[in-house]
Amino acid sequence: MPNHALNDTNRSGINVYLQSDNATTSLGESHKVFQFQNGIKVPPDQDILVSLTNFSMANTLYNINLGFNEIVINGETLTIPPANYSAFQLYEKLNDLFDGNANLSSVGTAVSFDNQTFKFTFTANSNINITSCGFSFELGLENQLPTGNFTTYTAIDTCMLGGLDTLYIGCPNLGIKNLDSRGEIDNTIGSINIQTNSSYFIYYDKPEYHYFLSSTREVNTIEIKLTDHKDRLLQLNGGQFNLVLTFLYIYKREDKVIGQYYLEPPKIDDPKVNESEKTEKKKK
Repeated sequence: MPNHALNDTNRSGINVYLQSDNATTSLGESHKVFQFQNGIKVPPDQDILVSLTNFSMANTLYNINLGFNEIVINGETLTIPPANYSAFQLYEKLNDLFDGNANLSSVGTAVSFDNQTFKFTFTANSNINITSCGFSFELGLENQLPTGNFTTYTAIDTCMLGGLDTLYIGCPNLGIKNLDSRGEIDNTIGSINIQTNSSYFIYYDKPEYHYFLSSTREVNTIEIKLTDHKDRLLQLNGGQFNLVLTFLYIYKREDKVIGQYYLEPPKIDDPKVNESEKTEKKKK
């Protein structure tokens, strides 16, 4: 029997409980694919709604992550070990790497941090050029690279080392059509504000959930991706996550076009015009 007010069919909704370490295929710590022997099949006269109704994981995230931890200066690639850094720890680590690189140390390359402006400043005795940086956002260098040749360069933006504030959960294969900030179709099913410190648990358990129409007719596989605000896969550093997706059945709704609200009424053969309106037009 129906177990939700949105469900107007005689079929019960279904909860799907997903644990990351039980994924059929692992494409990364935060990118999992689950396959089911008994999938969800949608009758021809029905559609399904899907919602994220539960999520939890330990906050094992770093503010400098693997894959986004390299900076290139004068053709020299330096790699910051992934970890949680304060601004002073980061500038000390960068200076250690500069001192350990013969080409950069020979021109006196260094970085400092201003505790009042929260900005990093790079200096050298002769021209250097920062051409790319995987953690430019965290350094305050976003949209400024390459810097061009300089002997002193202060980041335009303040550093962003507070860690991730929001994580996004995507389901690429469920036919969810939300929009991102650019107005493009997005498969994100939920965003979760991270309100805990490192090593504590992140929970999502809302009193009311948003349900989205899924265009799929049969669910035998569910793909899950956890990303940050830049659509980068999260590095969980050995952490795991679990979540619940709830599926509800609803009867199909016929498309309806009310011609009086259009400057040019739809044509009679428009597939969006329902049968009752076609009949009314023929009477006229």
